Amino acid sequence: MAALQLKFDANQPHQIDAVQRVVTLFEGLPRQTTAFTLSGGEIVANLSEYDDLSESWLLDNLLEAQRQSHFEAADQARRLEYDDGPTLDVGSAQSGSFARYPSFTIEMETGTGKTYVYLRTIYELRQRYGFGKFVIVVPSVAIYEGVRKSFAITRDHFRALYGNEPVNLVEYDGGQLGKLRNFAYSTACEVLLITLAAFDKASNVIYRSSDKLQGDLRPIDYVCGTRPIVILDEPQKMSGPSAVKAIRSLKPLFSLRYSATHKENPNRLYRLTPVDAFRQNLVKKIQVIGVSERENANGAVLELLRVERTGGRITATVRTRILVNGSLQIGEISLHQGDDLFAKTNNRDYANAGYRVETIMLGENGFVAFENDIVIGLRDQHGQHKASIFRAQITKTLETHFTWQAELRPRSIKVLSLFFVDRVENYTSNEGLIRRLFDEEFERLKDDFADFKSLRPEQVREAYFAKKKKPKSDEEEVVLDLEALAAKDRQAAEKAAYALIMRDKERLLSFDEKTCFIFAHSALREGWDNPNVFQICTLRESGSEIERRQAIGRGLRLCVNQSGARVHDEEVNVLTVIANESYKSFASGLQSEYVKAGDQAPPAPKKPRDNTAIRRDHIFKNDFQRFWQKLQTALHYRIHVHTPQLIETAVARLNHADFPQSVIVIERGRVTIAECMVKVLSIGKAKAELQLQLLDEAGEPYETRRSFAERDNLAKIVRDDNLRPFGNFKIEQHDGAPALVFGNGIVLAVGQSHNFAPESAGRIRQRSTLAPTASYPVFNLTERAARELGMTKHSIYQIFCGMREEKRLTIFKNPEGFGAVFINELRNVLADHITEHIEFVPSGDLVFTEPNELFPKEQKYPQKEVVLADARGLYDLIQTDSDEEKAFLETLMQDKRVSFYFKFPPKFRIPLPTIIGNYNPDWGIARLNVDKMPIIHLVRETKGSVDLETLRFPNEKRKIRCAQRYFAALGIDYRPIRGSTHDWWKPETENLKINSQ
Repeated sequence: MAALQLKFDANQPHQIDAVQRVVTLFEGLPRQTTAFTLSGGEIVANLSEYDDLSESWLLDNLLEAQRQSHFEAADQARRLEYDDGPTLDVGSAQSGSFARYPSFTIEMETGTGKTYVYLRTIYELRQRYGFGKFVIVVPSVAIYEGVRKSFAITRDHFRALYGNEPVNLVEYDGGQLGKLRNFAYSTACEVLLITLAAFDKASNVIYRSSDKLQGDLRPIDYVCGTRPIVILDEPQKMSGPSAVKAIRSLKPLFSLRYSATHKENPNRLYRLTPVDAFRQNLVKKIQVIGVSERENANGAVLELLRVERTGGRITATVRTRILVNGSLQIGEISLHQGDDLFAKTNNRDYANAGYRVETIMLGENGFVAFENDIVIGLRDQHGQHKASIFRAQITKTLETHFTWQAELRPRSIKVLSLFFVDRVENYTSNEGLIRRLFDEEFERLKDDFADFKSLRPEQVREAYFAKKKKPKSDEEEVVLDLEALAAKDRQAAEKAAYALIMRDKERLLSFDEKTCFIFAHSALREGWDNPNVFQICTLRESGSEIERRQAIGRGLRLCVNQSGARVHDEEVNVLTVIANESYKSFASGLQSEYVKAGDQAPPAPKKPRDNTAIRRDHIFKNDFQRFWQKLQTALHYRIHVHTPQLIETAVARLNHADFPQSVIVIERGRVTIAECMVKVLSIGKAKAELQLQLLDEAGEPYETRRSFAERDNLAKIVRDDNLRPFGNFKIEQHDGAPALVFGNGIVLAVGQSHNFAPESAGRIRQRSTLAPTASYPVFNLTERAARELGMTKHSIYQIFCGMREEKRLTIFKNPEGFGAVFINELRNVLADHITEHIEFVPSGDLVFTEPNELFPKEQKYPQKEVVLADARGLYDLIQTDSDEEKAFLETLMQDKRVSFYFKFPPKFRIPLPTIIGNYNPDWGIARLNVDKMPIIHLVRETKGSVDLETLRFPNEKRKIRCAQRYFAALGIDYRPIRGSTHDWWKPETENLKINSQ
């Protein structure tokens, strides 16, 4: 069976942006080089122990990265935040030391490629700046195994991107301590992967001297001696006091924090919220099938909510049916050892049935045992309703799976379904309820589906539970419930379980593998996902909102086909959650978590039956077909490149470009003991003049007088962190005279002053200076630019030679910084040139030959906002993606001359050069002209502005300009408009500022 290999797209904008934000942090830093030594007996560090990164320089670059991320002014950094505190006390001479380093936050929604991004960031930092020592810290074995797998399957992809740059993964497990010595001494790029549990306690072997290592160094000394760049995967799970101290013990140069659900956000660089991910179609849309019991007071319902010690007694709180005023109602009661359930509830179902409490167990794995041998664990339910709800959930999952697989097999996409079970025994025991129900329903339903009718249930299902061999047996295995294991036994069991899951990840994607239904208990709640999970069935309580979101995360990734290529069709990428609670309860809980994770929640998950648009065939089979005859004509584009003009434009643009100077950011200073002062000289209507006595970057006193307005940030304007505690000021009346009230509570009237000891007094100061005389080896710029842009080396060489000499010579001061600006500016010039010189000509062929594929009878819009169309809409529902589109749709429905209209589906894409990107138009409209004869066909693009120069992204403008030529070649009137444009039907006019030459 040929192994399926996942393919990775190196050009996903959100991932490139996340990588580039980190790269921007160090813009101007010379590439670090490491001399090769024959002895190999010295620790190779990212930066010398005597050097540091300039705080003011880092802050400037952080602000630039935040501007690139389009952060609002209020969200931009006021200062650089540092982790500053003690390391872990390990009972040795090294205990009690302090560490100080900046941490930077990257927030990415689950399923958008977080691990890919930070692995690519490692390669990028190595190539750009020469950094070579990285430590990836993870909170669990699950994530550890996931990172191992990700590193393995992306290795060839990254090597192809980065010129076979060798990057080695060092897997730390407490053994083979020599690996840490090799990590420290290596001159190659080394990545240490370690779980927090391996170094968060003084008893960990990493803190103990070992005769396996030479000299007096402990294992941890080899790591922290490299001044590693620490990558924290899910840092919110490593935020306890001992965890924070342990991470400080690594003595990071800086840390990068990656998660979808941060609790803290120091120095935030990049943010991709759940809202962003859904809107940009980076993850699957979600639909929910809720299965819950209502209006049924029959049978025993018993659920253990919590076990706690109260007043010296152990108390279990359970939810069950209680007889109140002659009717059974759901309620909560408290149970102690010896209590009889019938006496507490008056529910006849418990009478003479052995429901007397025999044992109550405290702890994470608490339970209640009754004399009739029934045991209820935390999060468990017991009762007659359970089997019927589980059966309904399993049936809906199978039906959805079978139907979806029939639809997606022609597209070479295999469908997987994931079940979270309530108890391991409900699947593994001989009488396991869940396995029995699945087998029964599979046999009942399979005959109607060709893909499954010849298969047995045991051929298509597989359980991923931790296992261990039975004592004195080489073959039989015992399935473990991880949550029931002691902490010391859990890690080894988890590691074995995850190794199996990760190893099978690609195999599960192939049609050659029959397994497509996956059962798990706790093993797949984090660290594992599979892009082709289309159904998640929760045969257990969903728990907290974050647990609900965590479970859904296992299926959010966009699916892949049998070639391993990602499929970006939003109609295919739909995740169905079959929950054992009401739709409303599940959806509102999920929304609650998304609200906490972002500024606003994405659209509420839709019920599967909702948001299905129905095509109006009387329009489709008649009027629409005449429009379609024009639209389906295939056009080829030709690009008439005017090389001399291109070179001239590029040279002019590069001569005006700002090329970054090489900056020495590794600085030393001196300890200065001094005093600073703030004095108020005058107070005006909304301004004040201050006299400031501060310290310069060398630690020498200096004085300045400046005017500030209310709300001005003093530290930011003066660029001195010593003023940070003052913040800004407000002008208020004090004792009948105006006074300044600062953010730190200091109140000063005219003539008054305040003396203070600067925060930096007694600390080493840092400064950033230019080094114009320094020069560095220059890479082959023409070759790199030609590879990136597809231009000839000769043209690039001519452009470079055409630049002014003083501009060209800056390449020697900062080759990488120069190259980045040079290629980016050239890319924009080339894209603009192509846009202005592209021509579309008929090819004699047809494109989109079958309109039914693009415009099916039913169009599903899971988790999309739709609006009810009037009778002239091609569909009865229309998806709108912005307020502009909503406004324009209202305008369309008010226009009596409109014959019919439709929204172009995402799969209708006009092929354009790669440097610009394919184009998907918005609206197709048929409208009667002024004489009501004949019908004219229009294509309209709704934008927030019709002045294309103001559009946020340059490629938006380029696509519209290309589209103008494309539709003109088809004989279709095309125009960008706003939703409120009153004369939207008129042809293009000069005031749109589009050069149609």
